[in-house]
Amino acid sequence: MKRSFGILFCLFFGLMGFAQDEATLKSQVRHAIDELVQFVGIPNDALDAADINRNISWLTREFNDRGFNTSVLPTEGRPLFFAALPMEDDKPTVLLYMHFDGQSVDPSKWDQSNPYKVVLKAPENGTFTERSFDELNDDIDYEWRLFGRSTSDDKGPIVMFLNAIDLLRKENKAIPFNIKVILDGEEEKSSKPLPKAVKQYRELLAADFLMINDGPVHA
Repeated sequence: MKRSFGILFCLFFGLMGFAQDEATLKSQVRHAIDELVQFVGIPNDALDAADINRNISWLTREFNDRGFNTSVLPTEGRPLFFAALPMEDDKPTVLLYMHFDGQSVDPSKWDQSNPYKVVLKAPENGTFTERSFDELNDDIDYEWRLFGRSTSDDKGPIVMFLNAIDLLRKENKAIPFNIKVILDGEEEKSSKPLPKAVKQYRELLAADFLMINDGPVHA
């Protein structure tokens, strides 16, 4: 799960409900792929504070570009990243949790030169064969896969979320909820500072619903 992700497939089914035509959808999916490649290209070792700070800089820019108000929340460990769209009193609020850090990487165990340089592969004879990203210019095959550190766990969901916001706005769809997002910078280190931080920032994080976009349901 941590090495590869059916991002083409998931992006398609995550975004298709918003788009009115196939051309709009494919354009947005390609943009999401390019954005994910860029995001994964920023190393995110949970043990490296500089890595985490560089990722926070990227997140700040991308969320601000979508109209979110953002802030960095200090904790006893790595900081949390918080973003929210302007609040409306008559709407319920959804808080989304995701994380952007990754486990430490042993490049020798990856079937590519750099785990942080995303590789596009197609299934072939029971394995995967590398393909050129240029092949996505004409069409997108949703059976193809992206391989790179954190493409699935957990940068993929962040990029899908941002591009879903883009599509909603392109289609002039009203969002019936207030949206808050909290992104963890050391989930792969067990998120030890998180429980105390949640209490510390209780009012900022207050919401009617919580969505955890990080794989299976945890106990």
